[in-house]
Amino acid sequence: MKTPKNATKPTRTNAAAKKTSTGSATPKKTSSTAAKKPPAPAVAAKKTPLTSPRITAAASKAKRVLTEPVKTPKPTRAPKKVALTKSPKPAAVAAAPTKAPAPRENPAPAPAPKPQVTLTTIEAFIDVGFGNRLTLRGEGPGLSWEKGITMNCLGSAEWVISIEDVGAPLTFKFLLNDEQWSHGENYTLAPGKTGAFTPYFGW
Repeated sequence: MKTPKNATKPTRTNAAAKKTSTGSATPKKTSSTAAKKPPAPAVAAKKTPLTSPRITAAASKAKRVLTEPVKTPKPTRAPKKVALTKSPKPAAVAAAPTKAPAPRENPAPAPAPKPQVTLTTIEAFIDVGFGNRLTLRGEGPGLSWEKGITMNCLGSAEWVISIEDVGAPLTFKFLLNDEQWSHGENYTLAPGKTGAFTPYFGW
């Protein structure tokens, strides 16, 4: 009868164990036990000091600071007042010389001087009565033979008139109230001169 493949075979270890129990067989040395060496003796670890030289120096310095008396600082003096010196005034800067204006190339011509006004004065000495006037007609600046110019009365028997810009001798005659002609010939007077006359009306 054949045994099935799945059936378990008896292990040799059980047989060996049985032999050891009976004492007939001696146990074999295993390779693991032969390879093992005895352990080396343990080296004692060096004891490192807990404090270093720097720490001890700092600790001694701290002890000195604590044991030394505290020095109180001396009171500081107030700073002296420094007198402020006024800065010097800046020197006045001399003004730059001004340039004279350049002359004009074509200056305007100066106005011609006005000619002196020449007056020709006529005086008449006659009393024409209260309320009457003496006039003058003739030929010259401002004069006419058709209408007379009233002369200025300076007194009861004095009449006068002045004529400007006379270029030629004046020719004239006196009238009473510019109606009645004086007797005689016409009168003449040079320019710029003064003439005194006494007209006659026949009364």
